[in-house]
Amino acid sequence: MKKINVGGTKNIVDACVSNNMRLIYISSVHALPEAPRGEQIKEQTGFSAKLVTGGYAKTKAEASKLVIDAIVNEGLNACMVFPSGIIGPGGYQLSSQEAMLAQYASGKLSVGVQGGYSFVDVRDLVDGLYRLATDQKFRGQYLIPGRYVTIREFFEAIDKAIDRKRKKPVPILPTFLAYFALPYYFIKDKISRKKPVVTRYSIYTLNSNSNFSDEKAERMLGQTYRSFEETIKDTIQWLKKIDKLN
Repeated sequence: MKKINVGGTKNIVDACVSNNMRLIYISSVHALPEAPRGEQIKEQTGFSAKLVTGGYAKTKAEASKLVIDAIVNEGLNACMVFPSGIIGPGGYQLSSQEAMLAQYASGKLSVGVQGGYSFVDVRDLVDGLYRLATDQKFRGQYLIPGRYVTIREFFEAIDKAIDRKRKKPVPILPTFLAYFALPYYFIKDKISRKKPVVTRYSIYTLNSNSNFSDEKAERMLGQTYRSFEETIKDTIQWLKKIDKLN
């Protein structure tokens, strides 16, 4: 992971600096230090692996620092984009959130975990990236976080998309029970060879502060988001097409 996220970023940054090329760097909201609950998380220029939790977040923070350092010290012309949990049609390798969607839609995930997160449709993210790439005036950092969705709302959107009627709502595990159940999910995923969706990091993430501000992207890029229901419906249709709902 570090070889790709950090080493790969360094190679691209060096190439852009050497060839005087503009860079649109896709970081992650996970690279941003978590603000106290109740406070908004906004764009910033200070990054440190010590200030974030989890291996992925640490590598993205380290890579983001490489980009900032090149902007400040080497004159790199760059924009940095910070998406949240990316979801939507078009991909062949499922993200954690798409794996959760597939497992729940196919009946292989029967409980949820307390909490929620911000999810952004990949097509909305690409719209923002396109505007940045085609207009040289844009510089700096942009959060494109989409919308906050609870896990219950996530499941309800799936049920609606596949027209599944439930007599009772899906049980949602409190955080402490989810942590307690981790060994069960670890063994279950090993046996089924499914992408893990209930992990220590996912439980932490679903209960972290995901109050991300997209004010700058809305104001400067005209960033908008389609409904979460549309995202889920289109993603399910795509997963059926590539035979990932089984």
